[in-house]
Amino acid sequence: MTVFRHSALICLLAGLSLAQSEIDTRGKPYRELSHRLAGGVTVARDQKVLSGKFTMADPARLEPGSHFDYELLVTNDSNASVVVPQTFDWKEIDNGQVSQNFVQANLWLNTGCLNNYSTELDHFVLYGSDDRPGTQLLLKPGDSVRILGSATMPLHSNLTCQSQGTAKFLATFQISAVALRRKPVAGIPDAYSADERMSAIANGKTEYLITGSR
Repeated sequence: MTVFRHSALICLLAGLSLAQSEIDTRGKPYRELSHRLAGGVTVARDQKVLSGKFTMADPARLEPGSHFDYELLVTNDSNASVVVPQTFDWKEIDNGQVSQNFVQANLWLNTGCLNNYSTELDHFVLYGSDDRPGTQLLLKPGDSVRILGSATMPLHSNLTCQSQGTAKFLATFQISAVALRRKPVAGIPDAYSADERMSAIANGKTEYLITGSR
């Protein structure tokens, strides 16, 4: 009996140590980076691949032109912590300096058939900075974050492979560390360059029936 209690306590503590956060993007406008960009370098070396699970709230009502809510569950199954930005407004982290570093995340939701996810249904950007507490969260190994969003299905005329009666969905969440620097160029004296290092990515794929698609 004592051994059982000790084992149960260990399991309980292990479960409590794994945190789950939430970022709800539904119905929330966002303000993107306002600087005029002229150049920059994007590097994807040493990018952590996280696990992603995509689900819909009510897939039974999925049909051309319908509005739906979705969730992408991102879990850090790497062996290092990952910083996840969570503010929708660039102005919340903009310090007004000619040089600044921040974290940026893009989420794309696309649909299509086979392996061709050609139709974009949703896209938004999140920002975070070490200098602005509350604009980012730390995803430790084993921790996860639920990213909630909403989108609208294409109409019949724009629905790829509608005759098959199903649609495949791909949600991609990509996190990057960005170094923004003032870099004037000819004709654009207030131009900036943004060097981007992709630090983590998660993909969630699934397939659902489409009501009335035939």
